[in-house]
Amino acid sequence: MGYYLIVFQGGNAIGSAVLGIAAGRIGLSSTLLVAAVGLALGPLLGLRAPFKAIAPDELLAAGDWPAPMIVDDQAPGGPVMVSVEYRPRAELRHQFLSELYDVRYSRRRTGASSWQVWRDSDDPGRFLEQFVVSSWEEHLRQHERVSARDSDRLKRIDAMSAPEHPPRVTHWVTPPATTQSFGSDPRSERARATPGPAHGRRPR
Repeated sequence: MGYYLIVFQGGNAIGSAVLGIAAGRIGLSSTLLVAAVGLALGPLLGLRAPFKAIAPDELLAAGDWPAPMIVDDQAPGGPVMVSVEYRPRAELRHQFLSELYDVRYSRRRTGASSWQVWRDSDDPGRFLEQFVVSSWEEHLRQHERVSARDSDRLKRIDAMSAPEHPPRVTHWVTPPATTQSFGSDPRSERARATPGPAHGRRPR
């Protein structure tokens, strides 16, 4: 929705400026005629390049995604980073990466604020998918938003993994902040810890 509003409002602003410049150069009537022709040709362009149709049942919630486990009874605060380690079979690496790059749309749509895939420089067969969600509660809702289409793609990726190395998921939570102030001057800490003269007598 945010992208739609940005494109819609930005298009209005840019279009208004372009039409104003055109009206000043070729006249108001000619500018309106060009705009009318553009509106008439727009639907024809849509017929030539239509949106890809998706079956309605593929957009239904998968409903079979288990909730992630957490050791603490209290939900952690702050963002959550999820990493998934893959070791695909060597003959399927190209297909694996193609499917994995398509997964980023699912991660983003269900709540991830960032997404990235990495490859180990020392082990070319080891890949790491990483995405960040704003909170633990949002990640739980992310599991609920996974559609049947998303689930089928992830199952295909899992099937490409080497049998002895199934995908490994790790949830990284934000550690609690400590009471110690960061960036303090150690000299000032020592100065506060040094005892002063007792009862107002001057030290020797």
